[in-house]
Amino acid sequence: MFYHGRAHDGPVDTHLYDRLKVRPDATEDEIKKSYRKLAKEYHPDKNSEHGEKVNVIFLWPKKHLTYNYILFRRPRRKFQDTVYPLNVSLEDVYNGKTSKLQLSKKALCRKCSGSGGRSGHSYECNSCRGRGVKNVVQQIGPGMIQQMQVRCPDCRGEGSKIPESDKCTSCKGEKFENVKKILEVHVEPGMRHGERVVFPSEGDQADPNVEPGDVVIVIQVKDHDTFEREGDDLYIKKLVYLDLFFF
Repeated sequence: MFYHGRAHDGPVDTHLYDRLKVRPDATEDEIKKSYRKLAKEYHPDKNSEHGEKVNVIFLWPKKHLTYNYILFRRPRRKFQDTVYPLNVSLEDVYNGKTSKLQLSKKALCRKCSGSGGRSGHSYECNSCRGRGVKNVVQQIGPGMIQQMQVRCPDCRGEGSKIPESDKCTSCKGEKFENVKKILEVHVEPGMRHGERVVFPSEGDQADPNVEPGDVVIVIQVKDHDTFEREGDDLYIKKLVYLDLFFF
C-alpha cells in the first residue's frame, strides 16, 4: 500500500523553470545558482541586445524569486500510510500490554541505495532530457493549436531512466526491496477502542525522492464476556434473585 506520488498526466505549467533553465523539481539552491548565472550572462552592461529580457525575467528581487519558487514547486511527496489493526482484550487495556508486530514493507535497496543502478547512479531520460515532462502540440480548432507539457511516458515523470545493462542486480532497477520489520506496540492502560499508535516513517519507501509513509496501529478492543465499558467505567449485567436481598 503506497502512493507513488507521480506528477499528474495533465498540463504542467513550468515556464518559469524553463526560463531559468532548471528542472521543475529543482531545489531552491539550484534555482538561485541558475538565476545568478543567467543574470550575469544577460546583464544589460554585457549584453545590450537582451536588455528587455533581463528586466522582465532575470532582474527580479530575491524575495520575488523565492515567492515564485514556493508557488510553483512540487510539494514533498510521501508514500501512503500503512494501517494495521491490533486486537486486544479488555484486560489488556486495563493493565497495559506490549505486543510485537511483524510486518513486511518496501524499503530502499541496500545495494544501490535506492538509485536502481548497478554503478550507484541513475541516468537522465533521453526522451525528456531529465525534465520529467514533454512538450506536446494539440489542435484545438481550425487553424488553432495549443502547446502544453505532460508527464514523460518513458520515465513516468521521474526524469531518469536506467539502461537494462546497468540496472542493480539486486532490485533489478526497481529501487526497493521487501524487508521484514518488527515493531513493539505499547498498549497503555486506559486506551480506547479505535485509538491509534503511530510509528513515523516506518512504512513503505520505494523511491528515494519520496518520503516513507507511517505505520499506524489501530487498537481493536474485543467484546468481553462479563463486562461492558463505557468511557472509563465498567458495567456488568447480572440476574439477581430477589430473595438474596433478604438473607
